[in-house]
Amino acid sequence: PAVRPRPGASRVVEAFEQSSSSVRSILGEEMALTGIEGQSFLRSQFRGGPAFLVYYGPALLQRCGSASEMRRALTALAAVYLAGRQLWPMEEARWGETATLEISGLKALDIGDAIGGSAAGEP
Repeated sequence: PAVRPRPGASRVVEAFEQSSSSVRSILGEEMALTGIEGQSFLRSQFRGGPAFLVYYGPALLQRCGSASEMRRALTALAAVYLAGRQLWPMEEARWGETATLEISGLKALDIGDAIGGSAAGEP
């Protein structure tokens, strides 16, 4: 049977495509890490770890009601990845490791209140 995208998936893709190049780059690089040593996507040039599991990441995106909210949420998610990378720098020796970034506090906030009304704070 054909795999059907979940409702709202096209909104995420559209918001991703409309995000800044830095947000797209951060999300693309970090989400390409699998957390399994020796495993990588063909088009990914990144090797190492730890890979991040952003706990409540999907819930953050599910709460978005508009395209602008979705872009803000993706910007916030990119900032979460950057903060995680400050704590756990990318190291080839850590390929195969994972770290959990728990964002229930961020998920609970209105995304506009969490990062402000503009994209000025983009990573």
